Amino acid sequence: MKTVFEMKEPVSCVVCRTNYDRCTIGFCPYCNSTKYNIVILPGCKPVSIPELSVETGYEPLAQVLQEALDQAQYGKGKKCHANGKPFLEQPIIAGGRECGEGGLAFQARKKILEALNCKDNDRAIEDLLGAINYTAAMVIIRREK
Repeated sequence: MKTVFEMKEPVSCVVCRTNYDRCTIGFCPYCNSTKYNIVILPGCKPVSIPELSVETGYEPLAQVLQEALDQAQYGKGKKCHANGKPFLEQPIIAGGRECGEGGLAFQARKKILEALNCKDNDRAIEDLLGAINYTAAMVIIRREK
């Protein structure tokens, strides 16, 4: 685990040397290097997060999981569902708490089936990333029990 704080000044990515002064989780938003391990939460208290450790050969999996996270925190999840709330207060989790894991499993299944029937590859990938996020929500709900 590591503790992170709000930045007082920009930092540079250790790979591409680009200065960055916004929130990021474990990757450089410019070159996608995972060697950039800074989390900045403006206005928030220090937090602890686990270090991301990717074994050689597992980089493609890490990239897909990062894309699913990005979809939730920057893409459709944020734009359509977050309403400015943190993930644990969003409808994906609230619905899981109210309806149980079965509701989240249904949503993940629905996204997978939509992807299988979609002729637009980019749209299909977006659906599959959404299915990963529904599955992650199931893990969170299960851990709350």
